[in-house]
Amino acid sequence: MSALENNVRLLTDEVTNLKKNQSNNDKKMTDLARHNQELSQRLISLENTCIYSAITTEKMATQNSRLNKLEHDVNGTVLLVWTLVVNSEKDRNETSQLDILVSVLQDDLLRVNLSVMEDNSVLEKINSSFEMFKNENNLKIQKVADQDKNTNTRINNLISDIRNGNLVTHNIVNSISNLESNIREIRNHVGFTAGATTSNVWSGSTLVFNRLIYSNGGGYSTYSGVFTSPVTGTFVFYVAVISDSNVDLYLDIVLNGVSKVRTMSYSTSGSHSYQTGTNLAILHLSVGDRVWVRRHNGGAYATHSDAPLVTFSGFRL
Repeated sequence: MSALENNVRLLTDEVTNLKKNQSNNDKKMTDLARHNQELSQRLISLENTCIYSAITTEKMATQNSRLNKLEHDVNGTVLLVWTLVVNSEKDRNETSQLDILVSVLQDDLLRVNLSVMEDNSVLEKINSSFEMFKNENNLKIQKVADQDKNTNTRINNLISDIRNGNLVTHNIVNSISNLESNIREIRNHVGFTAGATTSNVWSGSTLVFNRLIYSNGGGYSTYSGVFTSPVTGTFVFYVAVISDSNVDLYLDIVLNGVSKVRTMSYSTSGSHSYQTGTNLAILHLSVGDRVWVRRHNGGAYATHSDAPLVTFSGFRL
């Protein structure tokens, strides 16, 4: 019986460790208690049978002691198997090992019963009860395994959904970032085109383009004729002028009072009238820098009633 006692001690230690995970198993423990009660009744019936057998009093006492010990072992085994049914993947692996120990315990129980009883029919009933109990446990273990498999599938699907949601969120964040960048670019875009509609729109030597044809970001004043940069950046400025009849006209693009480029509309008598002068300048401006068109020399410029012939344009690169 030393091997059986060692097995029982091992099982008792396993039960002690696994009882820590029993907090959520009250309902299943109730069912286990019912099965345990049925098994106890079978053992009581077996014990009654042994009492009425033709065995000596000393041998009967030994039988009773062994049967009580076996009843305790069976109860511990049943509790252990049911505990493992509701545990995690690790517990289910241990269940397979404990099934082997249960089988060993069954063999030991059969050998003990054969040594103390000669009633083969009683042994067959006990063995049948164990087989039925083992089959029921296997069915329940398989059911729990199937439920865990479905749970793992749902968890994997949820993880996939979360990952897809993160991808969508990442794309949305990128779209928002690009939109914000575009908005900043639009806000930093500055440009204008202005035209002079009369031939006497001068403020000192500054040509005032009194009609604003296009403006984004502000900066050009139709009252002073000066463009004041609202942002820092590189700008392109362009001026086009047509001198009136045979008049010569020279215009400068000026940055903060310093001439940068000059146009020339040089006319002579006869067919060389209404000459065109154009020029372009690329200038780097800081916030507050001022650019305008200044008369270097000459007289009037040509006008038209439908649209300006003389224009001044600027835009940020």
